Amino acid sequence: MTKEQESKMRHDLMEEARNPGLKEVKQFLRGIRREMAEIQELKNLRQQKELELMPRAITYDGDKVQVSPDDTMSKICAALVDLDMELGRQIMILTKHQIVAEQMIQKLDDPNERRVMRYYYLTTIEGQLPTWNQVAIRMNYFEGYVKKVHGRALMNLAKIQGVNKNAEKEGN
Repeated sequence: MTKEQESKMRHDLMEEARNPGLKEVKQFLRGIRREMAEIQELKNLRQQKELELMPRAITYDGDKVQVSPDDTMSKICAALVDLDMELGRQIMILTKHQIVAEQMIQKLDDPNERRVMRYYYLTTIEGQLPTWNQVAIRMNYFEGYVKKVHGRALMNLAKIQGVNKNAEKEGN
C-alpha cells in the first residue's frame, strides 16, 4: 500500500468516526455500482448464450447436412429463459435502489454534488460503469476536483441521513 493510499484510508476512517452515517451511505452507493456491474455481466452472459444458438459446425456430406451433436438448442433456450428471469429480478432490485439513491441525491443543495453522484452512481457509459476521469470529462472539470465534490457530497448525504434518522426517532 502506498503512502497516499494509507493517508486516504486514515482520512476515511477519521471521517467515518466523526460521521457514522457516512459508512452506510458509501456502502449503499457502492452496492448500486456492484448491482449495475452484475447486470452487465448477466447481459454479456446472455449474449454469449445467444451466440451458442448459432450452429458451430455443419458438415455437408452429399445430400445430408449434419449439425455437431453438442448443439442442444433446448438447453441453451432454457438457460436463456433462466438468465432473462435473473436479469429481470436484478433490474427490479437495482431500480428500487436507484430510486432511493435519487431521492437522497435530490436533497443535496449543490448542483455539482448532485451531478457527480448521478454520473458516478446512477449512469453507465456504453454499458460500463464510469471512471472518475469520465465523470470529470463529462462535467468539464479536473478529476481531482470531481473527487473532492464527491467527498463533500458523501458527507452531506450522511448528514442528511442522520437528520432523517433523528427525526424518525423523535416521531416515535
